[in-house]
Amino acid sequence: MAREQRDRVGGDHDRLLVGDALDHPRELLDGRAREVEAMAAVERLIFIYNADGGIAQGLLDSVHKTLSPATYACTLCAITYGMFRMDPAWRGWLRRLTVPAVFQHKDDTPYRDVALPAVLIDRDGRVETLLDAATLNALGSVDALIATLEARLA
Repeated sequence: MAREQRDRVGGDHDRLLVGDALDHPRELLDGRAREVEAMAAVERLIFIYNADGGIAQGLLDSVHKTLSPATYACTLCAITYGMFRMDPAWRGWLRRLTVPAVFQHKDDTPYRDVALPAVLIDRDGRVETLLDAATLNALGSVDALIATLEARLA
């Protein structure tokens, strides 16, 4: 019978730990302790798209980024979403994230003075830029985005 344990991971996400992870609880706990300690002050990540919100705008954006990707203004949108749905690797990373993630559009964000797209981090009530527009615009894939976020959050 496989040993299982549920591990609460921020928000409403559950992660099921099976097999080897439970065979080495010391390493698991040490790793989680370091992860929790590093993220302790982080209250949330704020992802702000350089696009307006809404269903109609979303459809127009999907067509734009497909037909003319070079002129599409939101790199964050382009690398995290396909024509109709979220990239599976991105969705998986978000599910494993240990802090809440908030998603905003340029027409509904209170952070009007930030060049978009951007990823902000709320640390103890202080909101700072984690990834600025220039950094996001230089990324070419969801894997590069994830790697960059993980490096900055470490």
